[in-house]
Amino acid sequence: MQHGLNDTSLEAQRIQTLIYRRMTGQQRLQLAMERTATLRWMAQQRVAEENPGASAERLHWKFTFRWLGPELTRKVYGPCPQM
Repeated sequence: MQHGLNDTSLEAQRIQTLIYRRMTGQQRLQLAMERTATLRWMAQQRVAEENPGASAERLHWKFTFRWLGPELTRKVYGPCPQM
């Protein structure tokens, strides 16, 4: 089954599904954690590219707002400095 803008062939999806099914729960969790770390790094890089010359604190806040959303960011970190 293909969803949205997926450019992966059905055969490749079938093979990937077989690979995932053969993985242990620990292997799948490790893969998910690695992918999350990669996505987080990519998002941090994007924020830095969009805000050249910004301080580390400003980049942290902008990234956190993007990653967690404003409401959760405020709950976790408290009031943010003026953006």
